[in-house]
Amino acid sequence: WEGARRAMKKDGRFVVPLSKTSPLKVTEVPKSQTLTLDETLELKGILPQLEAGEAWLKRGKEAAKENGTQLEAFIRQIEVSLKRAPASQKTQALKLALVRDELAKLVNVKSDSEVATIGLIHELERDLGTILVSFPPDRQKAILCTIKEAEPYTWPAAILKLLSVASARLVGVIRDFFREENQAEVFLEGLKRAAREQSISSEVLVWVLKNRKGELGALIEPRLFNTLIAAVERDQIGEKKSIKLRDLILSDKLLLTDLVKEADLDAVRDITRGLLLTAVFDEMDKRSLLARLIKLYPQMQELVNAASSKGRSSQAKKETQASPESEALIVSWESLEKRKQELDELINKKIPANTQEIAVARSYGDLRENSEFKFAKEQQRVLSHRRAELEHDILRAKGTDFRGVDVTKVGMGTVVTVNDEKGEETYKILGAWDGDPEKKIVSYLTPFAKALQGKSVGDQVTLPDVEGKSRTVTIRRIEPFVKK
Repeated sequence: WEGARRAMKKDGRFVVPLSKTSPLKVTEVPKSQTLTLDETLELKGILPQLEAGEAWLKRGKEAAKENGTQLEAFIRQIEVSLKRAPASQKTQALKLALVRDELAKLVNVKSDSEVATIGLIHELERDLGTILVSFPPDRQKAILCTIKEAEPYTWPAAILKLLSVASARLVGVIRDFFREENQAEVFLEGLKRAAREQSISSEVLVWVLKNRKGELGALIEPRLFNTLIAAVERDQIGEKKSIKLRDLILSDKLLLTDLVKEADLDAVRDITRGLLLTAVFDEMDKRSLLARLIKLYPQMQELVNAASSKGRSSQAKKETQASPESEALIVSWESLEKRKQELDELINKKIPANTQEIAVARSYGDLRENSEFKFAKEQQRVLSHRRAELEHDILRAKGTDFRGVDVTKVGMGTVVTVNDEKGEETYKILGAWDGDPEKKIVSYLTPFAKALQGKSVGDQVTLPDVEGKSRTVTIRRIEPFVKK
């Protein structure tokens, strides 16, 4: 297959798919060799122009110079197609815009600012990381260069956002790009932050683990374990299920050793508890991982024995109980970012400061009468509980900007105006963490919002209030929420 694939590509008459099961496309003659400028100028539509543009780029700089005037006309035709591109072809339009940019450089003309490549990038921002997976490395780098040119001061943060969905190939391109820009440390810090916040794709984590012997070794520490487990859980429940990271954790015999190499006993206990509680490994695999930890830290055997002694029946009961806490939370991007910042401050400032307080208090001696030690340990429990709560919430959260909502009925992302004998009131129905009674912003999870959801203009609704009473109102208007 590979030999035939190479031969067909070289021949030029075949469009060879990535998958063996997809059909081949055959043309009469190799278009890249025979396409004239007149034929090029007659092409309409994004896909034919993309194929022709790629063919002209392969002909090289000299061919472009010789036909500069007509190629400029072709560039303008491409830009007409870009302006008319339907939403369903935005990914192909982005590829065509990159080809347009390269052709424009070859013939030394300016691109139309109305269809600047950065504009398409911003339109596809939410899905950009996923889209770039299908781009070859040179096109991926071209996207990064475009972002840098458009955002000369903030480009590192903009590019590092891609780590949440990046493939192993893309993260390698990102790393090399930061190196070329003398920003290798910024990339490493961004990678650390993404790992701490658990906003990092499983493919990037696989790449980190496979390349941990070098500079990436700084990421291999106990806190990474929770990120790995969270990523494996996402892989099992996401649209694109993957076992790559899970299999690597099981097969890499030195991974747990590297994670706990310089850890204190509390950190090792956290990892042991995490392994005991997680459902991402079957019992046999879990035992294998626990055995590796116990070999390094025999003290963990007692913890494992205590967990086993509770009996399987109570654990099975817990696992089978359905809980609304396992459902996804729909939140605004702004509130999600605040939660991540809180978690980051907790992990990097408050918990380390508390650990230091415990160490200082312990030095005072006689822990039974040591009020400073007792207070610091109580604070440690509070911080640990809040950290677990934040990590759990962030894992469940799904960000949205509330665009494209249906305003024929009340739902999340709508602004609803109601009235009764007391007059009119307007409420915004937003995400789980957006509630603000003073601003009349209501979480979609509240009984108040649930009473309104699904109702249309003219409907009468009985709304609960904070005092346990209720009132009947009529819906007058339903409008889309617009961020100011």
